[in-house]
Amino acid sequence: MQPNSFPIPLPAETMSSLWFSLHSDERFGIGSDDVHYWRMVSFALDDDLASLLLLKKLKLADFYGEVPRDVVALNSFLEFRLDGGEGSFGQLVRPSHRQPSFAIQSDTRLGLGLLGLRSGQSILWPDQRDSMRKLEILRVENCPGVSDWLTNRSKQE
Repeated sequence: MQPNSFPIPLPAETMSSLWFSLHSDERFGIGSDDVHYWRMVSFALDDDLASLLLLKKLKLADFYGEVPRDVVALNSFLEFRLDGGEGSFGQLVRPSHRQPSFAIQSDTRLGLGLLGLRSGQSILWPDQRDSMRKLEILRVENCPGVSDWLTNRSKQE
C-alpha cells in the first residue's frame, strides 16, 4: 500500500469532503471574470473527483478583478513540485490540439490542482490513481494585465 493512498477506493464525494476538511483554512485566488468558466468546466469534466474538488476550491476562493501576479491562473508560467521532488516547469493552458511541450491542460487533475495557488503555497491533491500528493508552487509568473501594459506604454511616450 502506498503511504498516501487508502486501501479501499473511496467515492468521489467522500474524497472531496475529506480534502475540503483538510484545506478549509486555505485560500485560492480566482479571477472574478473566470468563475463562470471554471463552474462550466466542473460540470463538463468526466472525472467526478476532479469536478467536485474544483467546486470545493471555488467555494474557498477569493475572487479578484485582476488576479495577482503570484497566483496561478490560465496562461500562468509556473514552477512546482510534487511530494518534495524535483521542480517542474509548465504553463497552465486551456485544452487545445496545439500546445507547447511544457503545457499543463487546465482540465486535468494536475491543472486543476495548480489553479489558484500562490507562490510558496502547498496543498494535498490527488493524482490519477487517487493518491494524495503534496503539490507545492515554487514560483508563478503572469503576463501583465492590459491596464499595466497600457500604463507602462503611456509613461514611455
